Amino acid sequence: MQLPKFSVITVSFNQGEFIRDTIESVLAQGYPNFEHIVIDGGSTDDTVSILREYPHLKWVSEPDRGQSHALNKGLSRASGDVIAWINSDDWYAPGAFHAIAKEIAEYPVVMGRCSFVDRQGALKEDVPNVERTWFDTLKYWVYHSSPAQPSIFFTRKVLDELLIPCESALDEGLYFTMDFDLWLRIQERYPLMRRIDKTLSYFRVYETNKTGADMASTYKEFSRVFRRHSARAIKQEQAFAFVVPVERSCDGLEPFVASLASNRGGPLECIIVDQAAERSESRRVMSEVLKLASRYPTIAFQHRRISDVVVRTRRAALDVGISAAHSPLVAYVDPRRGVPSDFVVNAQTLFNQDNLGFLFTSLDGVTKARLFSAQGGQLGFNPLGPLSCCVGEPEFVVRTIAARDVGGFQRSALIGDADDYALKRLLLMLTHKAWSVTARDLLAPREMTSAPLLPEAFRLYSNSLLIAELVRELEQSAFARWRASSGFALRVPDELRDAARAVLSQTPQQLRVLSTDLSPQELEQMARQYPRFGPASYLMAMLLSEQGRLEDARMWQERWHSVHAHEQRSPLYAA
Repeated sequence: MQLPKFSVITVSFNQGEFIRDTIESVLAQGYPNFEHIVIDGGSTDDTVSILREYPHLKWVSEPDRGQSHALNKGLSRASGDVIAWINSDDWYAPGAFHAIAKEIAEYPVVMGRCSFVDRQGALKEDVPNVERTWFDTLKYWVYHSSPAQPSIFFTRKVLDELLIPCESALDEGLYFTMDFDLWLRIQERYPLMRRIDKTLSYFRVYETNKTGADMASTYKEFSRVFRRHSARAIKQEQAFAFVVPVERSCDGLEPFVASLASNRGGPLECIIVDQAAERSESRRVMSEVLKLASRYPTIAFQHRRISDVVVRTRRAALDVGISAAHSPLVAYVDPRRGVPSDFVVNAQTLFNQDNLGFLFTSLDGVTKARLFSAQGGQLGFNPLGPLSCCVGEPEFVVRTIAARDVGGFQRSALIGDADDYALKRLLLMLTHKAWSVTARDLLAPREMTSAPLLPEAFRLYSNSLLIAELVRELEQSAFARWRASSGFALRVPDELRDAARAVLSQTPQQLRVLSTDLSPQELEQMARQYPRFGPASYLMAMLLSEQGRLEDARMWQERWHSVHAHEQRSPLYAA
């Protein structure tokens, strides 16, 4: 097999102390087909004299506009099949090029381990550079979310595709985070999912490193790139969105819309999602939305309809609205009450904290106490708090990109929305994936509405499904395990994992809890087949009570209490 040609790019400025090690590490690869391009910014130390010692180098020493400009100069000169970028104070491990040449023939972006070392080369940290998604890389506040650059290699095809929209591979307006921006752009086409479990490079970390010397400016630039890519991903058009679920009509909605129009912090969009079962009703809603749009031209209106194959619930309507939004933030407020004129501005201010994923804008005191605790003057969210209480239907603001990261509100095929499953899953997975959750009283507190079914009946099964999903995500995602080891993801205790598996092993695989066509015969059969599945007895009691068969209902209620007493002893019940 013919080995691909490597183009190695090194930028340098007054790095005479280290650059010989960089050059020698490339030569020590023993790789027969490469070019090494050095772009020096006009060094005044001994860098140039060292470069002259190596006739194989293609180099230039002249003033440039910074590291990004220098890298672009080097990349524009590259003629190889594989692009490698190594800084002038870093070096390659032996055998890196041969290892990459084999893998990159199958996938155009390959990475490996990177050793972080001190100024003298002593090991400080081994960075595994595990596989990750675009969302994993986006969250710059997570430890090593942006992969270690010297151990990433990509093909000429990737470089050419990067050049199409912008004519340069790296954004020269970025001083600290040009590689963070680059990886996100590459991952739009090629997720970082090919890895070699081998150390490919050594990265020096010391006090005068560019990034380490000015962390405040670095984080400001990270935030710029985060918002840039978030906006591109959601095709941002407006600044803020409200989702308004309606049943069959927009009657009575105008006062709410008028309160939106008076808000500062726009431009706004209002996404009206109708839950109408009949197409004729949806057409009427659409007509009403068009009339609202003509009366309130400063608001961008959308009309959306829940799919016929989806059970029409409030939470499903919210999910449709969030998915349709072209704004970075989406709010749900009970349309029966207005929105204060400073609501949007206050929410936007709170979401200046990039890692904030979800904001409760109105919580009663009891629910807030169950979900949050005071930590150093701040509200600290208890990620397992939702598992031990009913969250109801809160008013909130969610970051659109965060909702998409976790798949939005997902109903369970097993228990639907019982015990607020979809909302609890959203909160749990946001926390697990390193988004924060907080609460502020941007609206007057109101009494929470409960779930359509008694939360007590389904809590154990809801919690089991949620714990099982966490376990599955940790098993399937190397980066999730990396986050957990670094304190940026939830860990699942063995006791909870084992309890969830035991519960789900004795749970019916088909339970249509949101349907009304479960007959007493079906429920009785389910209860007898799964004697420890409490909801079957509970639903049986509820159905018989609705039919006026109170004595039979009381018998099944007692049976449920007996089973439920056993359920409450599970560590999952109040996890």
